[in-house]
Amino acid sequence: MTFLSPKSSIFSRLVAPKLIRSKFFPVAITKCACGIALSIASFPQTTSAATLTYAYVDNIVTGWQNWSWGTTYTNDTVVKKSGTASAKVTITDAWAGFSLSQSPTTTNLNTVSAISFDINPGAATNVTKVANLRVSLQNGSAQGSSIPIASYASPALTANTWSTVTIPISLLAGTLTALNRLNFQDGLGQGNVVFNVDNVGLVPLEVANGCSSLVVDSGTANGGVSINGFLNDQYKWYDSNCRLRTAALARNDTSKGGNAKQFTYMPTSGTTRIVNPGASAGGFGYIVAHLSNPSFASAYGAGDSPLGSGNSATTNKLFVGSNHAIHEYTLNYVRYGLTQAAINSGFAPWTPINSTNKSNVTAYNMPVRIHWLFATGRNYPIWSVTFDLSAAPNRAVSYTHLTLPTILRV
Repeated sequence: MTFLSPKSSIFSRLVAPKLIRSKFFPVAITKCACGIALSIASFPQTTSAATLTYAYVDNIVTGWQNWSWGTTYTNDTVVKKSGTASAKVTITDAWAGFSLSQSPTTTNLNTVSAISFDINPGAATNVTKVANLRVSLQNGSAQGSSIPIASYASPALTANTWSTVTIPISLLAGTLTALNRLNFQDGLGQGNVVFNVDNVGLVPLEVANGCSSLVVDSGTANGGVSINGFLNDQYKWYDSNCRLRTAALARNDTSKGGNAKQFTYMPTSGTTRIVNPGASAGGFGYIVAHLSNPSFASAYGAGDSPLGSGNSATTNKLFVGSNHAIHEYTLNYVRYGLTQAAINSGFAPWTPINSTNKSNVTAYNMPVRIHWLFATGRNYPIWSVTFDLSAAPNRAVSYTHLTLPTILRV
């Protein structure tokens, strides 16, 4: 039997061009938060990356001008995400906006993958108005689509906290093929919208070694992309051969918690391969843990090894940049184990539990945190999990094995 020490990690190289069946190992978890990760040992890395084309960093960048209307701004040297200053913006008039223009220069949208910036709403009274700011592009009098920022902020907009916003050009462009102006407009028509914004830039399409930049498609208005009957955040990145790969991470699987619903990749043949989970598995990357004594759970009418979570997982785009992204699932996985009194009395953990002695067993919450990491130049995502059994006494919960996820090497 293997014991996991607190904060331990296990790494495994994904091998063989086929589904890797679940790996089993016996484990008894003491009172700890234990981590397991699946990673790739080595593969070609990209070595250089194009930088963003900035419109504002510490000040309005040379070549850009302030074309705001009904709005004032100052360079704030106190509240800033990085560097020496951020733009402290006050949209005074209803429907007015903070606007940056590079006119008469234009930027071809075929060279841009997204608009990115950091934003801080300041006081709690500002959060709703800032959440309803709408970003739009212009090329002269022609306008693209107007997109509210709240759905693309990571972390979610909170008082006095910086969030990074990345909005794909595919959503902003509309019919535009070029831009020369970027607007942040009052979306509620109430005026008096106050916020700090920093690092406003155009994310280039071409990055390291000619690979395109990583993007996440979360659907219209962040509503999710429908794939295989689920709403997903679909991550799109380029591997060590600069070939497109995607992974669709489900938002709404209430039986297995957080997991992937589809992978795509392009082998050397140049034909994209689409890989969907089988009917029995139903997903990639969910967790399962089997109790050493299944009667601990069955005495309470529960299964000893439910798939994933038995309820939905909370999903979060923890970080999305032009070259890497981290997606997080958090969920609660209920475990049945001995009570402290039973442990103290020496109650044997292999004793069959039934209605007459089930007072020796109770349910414990085991919070689970799953991370998926995607990066330009890397062929495979890194999957990691942390189980937190700190709410249970030592020696309360014992497993025959934890089941690592079914993962595809693509």
